[in-house]
Amino acid sequence: MASASASAVEWGDLFHAYGWAGDVPGRLAALLGPDRDAAFDASVFVIRKLFAGGTLTPATAPAVRAVAQLVHESALGGGDESVRDALLWFIGDIARVTTSTDIESLRKRAVEDGAAVDWANEQLRDPDRASVFDWRRQGLPGTALLDRALVDCFDLLPEVFSAVWPVPARWGRWLQVMATAATVMLVRHPRLAGRRDEVIARHEAAARAAASRRECASYVLGLGETRCRTDGLPAGSPVGRAGLRGARSRACSRR
Repeated sequence: MASASASAVEWGDLFHAYGWAGDVPGRLAALLGPDRDAAFDASVFVIRKLFAGGTLTPATAPAVRAVAQLVHESALGGGDESVRDALLWFIGDIARVTTSTDIESLRKRAVEDGAAVDWANEQLRDPDRASVFDWRRQGLPGTALLDRALVDCFDLLPEVFSAVWPVPARWGRWLQVMATAATVMLVRHPRLAGRRDEVIARHEAAARAAASRRECASYVLGLGETRCRTDGLPAGSPVGRAGLRGARSRACSRR
């Protein structure tokens, strides 16, 4: 069963990267079903059609809200934790894309343009033209709708933060890595800037306690994303001296 927020959305009036979004609620419901294969396929659907390499669409924001409500569900993935992993990646990369964009500039021009909506409806009626990937490159009227989708997703980030913070101790080690990585992107939002020090402290503690080089490297690179120094981490930690030097090269002093 999909989340309450998902059931309240008029998905048939929205579109994702490959056409109308009427297929989204069924996929969100499959994330919680007992069928592991269906849940995994649904997670691929979310990333492919609702993130689509950073091409966010009107269906993306309500999907982000629904996913944020699902990540703590014990039934998620039918026991396949790679599904939760994928959804945490989805949240983090939505934050990365939107906080790397000049949102305030988009906000000024991303109005609900009736002509753009009519144009998009016409495009989406034709299966051969249903993909949105060329819209921005060609400067078509649908660009206004894609800009609006970026703004809507950006505005959701403070709400989504509570889905991954505090990072649940009951999650496995790699899920905690993925959740912590998502927080780095989320605290780029101006309304979450006050949580940055907490996120940095989490990364520092987790890097020291990491059980593998992979874990430690992930946390150290997260510190680099926060522009925090990494030279205080122990040289003998699992990531190794060379790994720490490589990570430090991506970081700069805390501002």
